[in-house]
Parts: sequence; C-alpha cells; structure tokens
Amino acid sequence: MKIIFSIAFIVLFNTILAQASASIIAGVNLPEISMMDLSDNNTITLNAEIPNDAGKALDLQSVDNSKWINYTSAIVPGGTSRKIQASISAGSLPPGIELELGIGSYFGFGEGVLGISEGIVSLNTMPQTIINGIGGAYTGDGVNNGHQLNFRLSISDYAQLDYESVGSVEVTYTLTDN
Repeated sequence: MKIIFSIAFIVLFNTILAQASASIIAGVNLPEISMMDLSDNNTITLNAEIPNDAGKALDLQSVDNSKWINYTSAIVPGGTSRKIQASISAGSLPPGIELELGIGSYFGFGEGVLGISEGIVSLNTMPQTIINGIGGAYTGDGVNNGHQLNFRLSISDYAQLDYESVGSVEVTYTLTDN
C-alpha cells in the first residue's frame, strides 16, 4: 500500500511541475455613450382655474409631474462632465404667462456620477441647464428612474393676460458635454 501511494504522489508531483502557463493581452474598447430620453412623450395640458371669489388671483396650481428624464453616459472625454439643457423650441405662451420647469433630484436604480438638478427654471427660447455634472452613469429607464420633471404655469404680468389667448409650446432637451 505504501508503494502505491508513493508512486501516485510522484506522478501527481511531476504532473504539477510539468505544467506551463501562457498569457494573452486582451484589449477592451468602450464606445463613447451619450443618450437621453423622456419616460413619456405624451402631450401635457396645464390650465388656469377661475378663482372662487372676486379679488383672488388665478389659480395656477395645475402641475404635470408625469415625465421623467433618463440618461446613459459613458467615457466622458477629457475628464469633463455632461449637462442637460431645456428650451422652448417652437410655439409661444399667452402674454403674461411663463412655463416653469422644476427638476427633481436623482431617484431610481441607476449608478455612477449622476447629475445634479438645477432646481426650478423659467423656460424660454434660450437653452438653460437643468441637470449638471453628469459623469459615467445611468439612471435606470422609465418612470421612477432619473429626474422627475414638474411643469407648471406662472403669471409674469397680470396686465398682459387676455382670456382669448391660448398657447402651445414644444420643449427640447439636449444632452451635451460641458
């Protein structure tokens, strides 16, 4: 029995010593990724409500918070970051009315260097940063992932209000390098 064990040990030891190793260099190429979308592209409608009593202001409590902005960002060039801007790209609002956009803080199941909300902005035709500091990150997709967008109307000048005025605007979002 001792001889069989010794022979088995010698064969096993020689097999271990006879092994060789090799290595391969593997390269990995990651593309630059910069993608963004809205969780829902349906039209929103905001209405002013008639006050209950004379002497009270118009009720502009109509808010739409059904939209979420999602993004994926990878390989940010030169160690910079990205931002998302919003602007009114078509249409017009009734005189005396402004469209405000509130941007929520990040929420969801993404990870990485997620952007920071700029709070509330009054939209116009000039692009305004709404989310800044986006690095390599992803927000998750759809509702309850990313940054919630809250739209509401505000009155900038009561003297310009005209009950026959209606307005419709298109808001464009742009993800760009800082």
